[in-house]
Amino acid sequence: MQVNELLVIPSQETLEYLATTMSACPFDLNLTKTFVTLNLSQAEMTPDPDRVYKATAGSLGVWYDQSTGYSSLILPLLSESMIERVAEVRADAPSAFYGDHWFAFMVLVPDFPPLSRRFTGFLNSVSDSLAMAQNAPLFFDAELVRTTEVHAVPFADYYSAQIARHYGR
Repeated sequence: MQVNELLVIPSQETLEYLATTMSACPFDLNLTKTFVTLNLSQAEMTPDPDRVYKATAGSLGVWYDQSTGYSSLILPLLSESMIERVAEVRADAPSAFYGDHWFAFMVLVPDFPPLSRRFTGFLNSVSDSLAMAQNAPLFFDAELVRTTEVHAVPFADYYSAQIARHYGR
């Protein structure tokens, strides 16, 4: 299925902060390819390139997704401004997959390799650093739309877990 994806990318300041925080990374990490998907819809969406979003980091984790068959390194985010934008956009462009649900997160490494002890120790250390740095917000800008082909519901297991956690379902 072909869908339109509204996304935002980390600001240069945020990329530099994440690069510094993850400087001892024992695996391939290309932060310039990271982004946050605000909406996936078959309807057209108009990006607002002047918007800037502020977010705080949650607890970094590796999530396996049965629908795609691979794991991803995901950084959950908390952002009121992103939540407001998603509600605004979905008024005219409903989500193709998630109904009314939306959870902010950034995929740091798609198709993440199997965990080794050295990866686990690093992830725990960085996750603690990011989650404790509430006074170091992350910023996202450069909202844009791209068309993408989707063969399975992306991040279905992550969404299912978040819905269960937040709504007890």
